[in-house]
Amino acid sequence: MKITRTLITTAILLLLSLALACGGGGSGGDAAVGASCEGIGASEARIACSENNIIFCSSYTDYKYKVQSECGEGSTCQVAEDGKSASCM
Repeated sequence: MKITRTLITTAILLLLSLALACGGGGSGGDAAVGASCEGIGASEARIACSENNIIFCSSYTDYKYKVQSECGEGSTCQVAEDGKSASCM
């Protein structure tokens, strides 16, 4: 079960990274669950950390930030320097 969850999380992060690489800028407010990321294109996405959760926003989420993964106890949510991925470390 944990392997399946890890594989799904990795796949989603890779897809989001690809979407970000194909996209450009776009304003969109503060990154928090339920906040808007309107202004990004249909093929763009945003990823961030909020309350130790990995959150993402795209047209798929109706331009609202949604929790993608919860970082477990003892790990911390971190966004990569390039802003294209996030993980629990």
